[in-house]
Amino acid sequence: MVDTFAGIGGFHLATKRACERLGLSFECVKAVEFDPNACKTYEKNHKVDPTGDMTKIKPEEYPDHFLLTGGFPCQAFSRNGRVYNFTKRNDGRELGEDDRSKLCFYLFDILRVKQPPCFVFENVKEIQTIKNGDGSLFFDTISENLDLCGYRLYTKVMDSTRFGLPQQRKRVYFVGIRKDLESSVPSLSSTYEFPEGTTLSKSVKDILEKSVDKKYTLEASWKNRLIGQETVLVEQTIANLREKKIKLKYADALEKLRHERNGGQITRLEALKLAYSCGEWTSPTEKTDKVTPVGIIYGDTPSGLPRQQDKIYSILGVSPTIATFSTPAFDCPKDWRILTPRECARLQGFPDDFELPERDQLAYKQVGNAISVAVAEEVIYCLLKRLS
Repeated sequence: MVDTFAGIGGFHLATKRACERLGLSFECVKAVEFDPNACKTYEKNHKVDPTGDMTKIKPEEYPDHFLLTGGFPCQAFSRNGRVYNFTKRNDGRELGEDDRSKLCFYLFDILRVKQPPCFVFENVKEIQTIKNGDGSLFFDTISENLDLCGYRLYTKVMDSTRFGLPQQRKRVYFVGIRKDLESSVPSLSSTYEFPEGTTLSKSVKDILEKSVDKKYTLEASWKNRLIGQETVLVEQTIANLREKKIKLKYADALEKLRHERNGGQITRLEALKLAYSCGEWTSPTEKTDKVTPVGIIYGDTPSGLPRQQDKIYSILGVSPTIATFSTPAFDCPKDWRILTPRECARLQGFPDDFELPERDQLAYKQVGNAISVAVAEEVIYCLLKRLS
């Protein structure tokens, strides 16, 4: 395989596992990753140095390979940007002359020159609705380019909860098979079929570490977080709740606490505990495959709507999507707390012997940027089984 936009090697691990299941030999002949910290994690775990810049590697410089993978950055796309395919546009511009931040086009160059039998890419599901500057769908531009590169494209939005991971993470997978293979190999006469997955049997409770540092508790991590930063903002928060008719029991509880304190400040943890005790959110009594908040801080944002870090979730449900910028909190038995880096890695399907950075901030960022290994493994397994 060639592993591009490699991150910490989710595709590497997924491909290796799929090959082992099929009795196929495996070698990552090249990996490319721009982030130096992610490169260190990749090399430590996979014994391959991925350090490189996609924009500076000519497609001819890649070694021959069977499978090309890439979780190309979603940040490279803009609803107002312009992108181009191989065919001439009215203004005479072609692929390769577009904004160099459109990094997925470097994948097309590799496919066009190296012509590997297959590829698997992954991105956020919103990429299906992002538009070019002329109003056409960028998703269609991707499809056109891959067709011109000589590949039959299959796409599907996959949710991690369908593959044994208690995390709601919906991503679109792009699977491509070179068209000449599909026409010449009898076993490939049918279309590629994505794995269906199964009903989830796990919840967040099943991935929790037995003992964690107190620094992850909300008592510690939310110690200085307040409802607003000025006294008047508490009043504004309560007014927002009443005006929008949002969780009025919660509004009453906030106002009562504020009165008891003679207008003093209220911490966000106190507000969250009030929201939880008001019982306006249903707490599950058994495992559920839903993201299930059991308390939410409303009202102190301009819209009155909460952010992910304003919620406490049930450990009997599944986690919201693990992101790079915030970590969800859960009603763990001993203390309400955020998930640890290791628990986030488990939600992505990384094994416990996978070495993460010592710095939590780096670990959260790298895991949040990664693909769900279990999902990618099944997608690649179905692909290699069809081709082998």
